[in-house]
Amino acid sequence: MISFSAGIHHCLGARLATATLQIALDKLLSSFPNLTITGLDDLRWHRRHSLRGVASLMADY
Repeated sequence: MISFSAGIHHCLGARLATATLQIALDKLLSSFPNLTITGLDDLRWHRRHSLRGVASLMADY
């Protein structure tokens, strides 16, 4: 999930960024149909107050 804030501080590029991410993920998954996420038990999360996400995500294809 990507956060773009809300209200008066809502990001003007949120729709474009979301659409671009959707296209990129669709292309990635269609190019690598056997893609699987690995190492879910060893995920390391970013430790930033304003950002929530994994530091790295391992995959096999």
